[in-house]
Amino acid sequence: MTATGMSESAALMDQGSAFTLLLSCPDGIPSSRVHVDFSASYDRIPHPDVNLEDSVNEIWTCRTEKNQSLYNGQKFRPEEIGISTHQTKKNSTDHEALIDKISQEMFNGIIREVVEEIGVPAESLNDPLFIGISRRDLNVRPAAFFFVSCNLKSQEIQQLYSGAQDGYESTRLYAVSTDELLKMSETMPGCHRGGYALYELMTEAKNARVNASTANFYC
Repeated sequence: MTATGMSESAALMDQGSAFTLLLSCPDGIPSSRVHVDFSASYDRIPHPDVNLEDSVNEIWTCRTEKNQSLYNGQKFRPEEIGISTHQTKKNSTDHEALIDKISQEMFNGIIREVVEEIGVPAESLNDPLFIGISRRDLNVRPAAFFFVSCNLKSQEIQQLYSGAQDGYESTRLYAVSTDELLKMSETMPGCHRGGYALYELMTEAKNARVNASTANFYC
């Protein structure tokens, strides 16, 4: 099944499994080619109903008291590179340097998350490649996806996972074949199905390049 077919069939499934690909980069984009527009224009827009807006924290507090497994964590940590607010002087050299740091933090954050949640050492990971953005239809939530490869064997990774710093954020780590992953994708929620669709597009593009190189070699 192709990624296009998955996107079409997703619409026929339950709403929680549906997704929309907003951006696909099947060749993978390195950090040097990604630029982040850190602007207040993209900040979360408060709800016009002040009472409803103020109730968000109250609802969250109530839910966490009932379910200790819930947590609110940041994927990227701008404070680690000195960001506390938006910069007003956008033409300054300092602003450009800050934008570069933010762009790099997106990729550093991916490595850090893998290290903390899986337990593998950073030096065993290749530089992440940005492969696209998918949006889950149910809650209209977009997510950016990156591809990272590891030079360790699956048995080694499983051993390291048992002692991962943030291993509590997951219950199990699976090492599966491509065919098994395809079957698992059929029961994934939309946010994960979109990520798999981007991965499939990436592997298809890679295979096409390999086939083209082989054909040129025989010519």
